[in-house]
This record gives sequence, C-alpha cells and structure tokens, in this order.
Amino acid sequence: AMHRFVNAMDPYDQVAIVTFANCWTVHQAFTSNQATLHTKINSLVASGNTAAFDGVYKGVDITRFQLGSKAVIAFTDGLENRSNNCSPNPPDGVNDNTYADDSTAICNQASVCPAPGEIPAMVLALSSPDRS
Repeated sequence: AMHRFVNAMDPYDQVAIVTFANCWTVHQAFTSNQATLHTKINSLVASGNTAAFDGVYKGVDITRFQLGSKAVIAFTDGLENRSNNCSPNPPDGVNDNTYADDSTAICNQASVCPAPGEIPAMVLALSSPDRS
C-alpha cells in the first residue's frame, strides 16, 4: 500500500516517513524523490509496540510547516498500545476505548478538527478493508 501511494504521487507532492513503534522516528524528511521513498519503505521493519497516536501527532507536527495542501496518512500493522512516551504534550493513549481525547489533541495540533458527530463516520470509512 505504501509503494502504491508513492507511485501515485504527483511530481510536486512531498512525502515524509514517520515510524512509530515504541516511539516516533522521522525516517525520511519531506521529499518528492520516489526512489528515495521506496528505499526507505523497503528498509522499514515491523517491531516493538505501536505508538500510533504519538506517530500521527509527530506527523501532524512536521506537516504543519509545509506549504500547500496537507495530509497525514497512517499505515500501521497494529492497534495503538504505547503512546504518551516520547512527544511533548502528546495524546495520552489511554486505553479507554473512546480515543476522543487523543483525536482532539491531534486535530488541535493540525488546527483542523471535525465536529464530534463526524468522527464515528470518519473512523468507519478509514477502517473499511476496501476503500478503493
């Protein structure tokens, strides 16, 4: 899926890669070089925990300084189970089955928050196994 995403990039699109196992790591700063991105993707290894909220939070943090249209897309091999370990003022990752506080912290960082009633539909759409 990540390779298909890179292959679909327009020439002026910029992509960064932030991984999130026990903590987030910026593996690749923003670039439009598809070969570099494919190499970085090939070097990724699923391991450790899944600090998904910390990773998305960091993705939003570095993206907000980019010019033009922006998006943060998370590719993950697991469910959140580790956040609140490495970001300043991070989402708390509390396993309370709502994640409302985590979602709000992330979208506040992005300065764009959906209305509370929109979030369940967004989660369902994003969790659908076939979103083609």
